[in-house]
Amino acid sequence: MLVTKQPVFKRFWYPVIPSAELSGEPKAFELLGEPIVLWLDSEGKPAAVEDRCCHRTAKLSIGKVVGSNICYAYRGWTFNLSGTCVCVPQQQNGIISPNYKVKAYRTCRSLRICLGLSRRSAGRNSRYSRSCCTPQSPRRSRTNSIQQSVVSSQ
Repeated sequence: MLVTKQPVFKRFWYPVIPSAELSGEPKAFELLGEPIVLWLDSEGKPAAVEDRCCHRTAKLSIGKVVGSNICYAYRGWTFNLSGTCVCVPQQQNGIISPNYKVKAYRTCRSLRICLGLSRRSAGRNSRYSRSCCTPQSPRRSRTNSIQQSVVSSQ
């Protein structure tokens, strides 16, 4: 098995592209064997999803950025930051199946990506929901918090 296929490597943050190179166009790259497309949303925050459309598996990176979303060039399907399809121009009724989605990756402003958790699962798991860009506070032990409560009650 290749070293890059080991699941342990997906838990870490990786710098992927210099910020000067990421302007208005989506950029394609491969990280640990996974094709990814990276773009900046309307607020200037980076977003990353799997570089394939769930419809015909064509590359999303040849599409364009529309607001905060990425629009697939071939059929016009549009995906948001969490990888959910938000627009299918060919549908008459406007109802989009919840199965129309691609894998989304966590990103931070310093253009790093974590492959281990998607944007959807990060909110549910507070242990891993911290960004790589925010300083992490030291963990308090149980005895430390008990000592502080005793001191504050006196």
